[in-house]
Amino acid sequence: MNRLPQAVNALVERLDTPAPIVPADVMRASIDRTQGFATEHSLDVRPHVKTHTCVEIGRRQVKTGAVGKAAGNVGEAELFAATGFHDIFLAYPIWPAGTKGPRTWRLAETTRVWVGVENAAAIGALADAVPDDAVPDDAG
Repeated sequence: MNRLPQAVNALVERLDTPAPIVPADVMRASIDRTQGFATEHSLDVRPHVKTHTCVEIGRRQVKTGAVGKAAGNVGEAELFAATGFHDIFLAYPIWPAGTKGPRTWRLAETTRVWVGVENAAAIGALADAVPDDAVPDDAG
């Protein structure tokens, strides 16, 4: 018998919908299966936070072996960095206009940040967003 309907029925009066309900054993099996495949094939896993947008699930993924997280925007990256994630890939190319440039740089001061780019102009814009007094990690 499927346990999910039983669990939902038991909680229905206490839930404020919409509410995600994920059976913990199914989630753990999925995380283990993904990481197992990656490990078997010598791959690094950096799951996207958009999939679950849940810090605790992200922690489980890293504890199981993920090397970091992928985020779709600076706000997601900031949230996960503020909760202890120190290796984040900004998977959706950002244009550092408005507050995005300074926010990305501040994020990079405490977190290893990878940024996806689509062209040389984006690389130039990101480079221009680096503060004049910035010191590279390896500058000693």
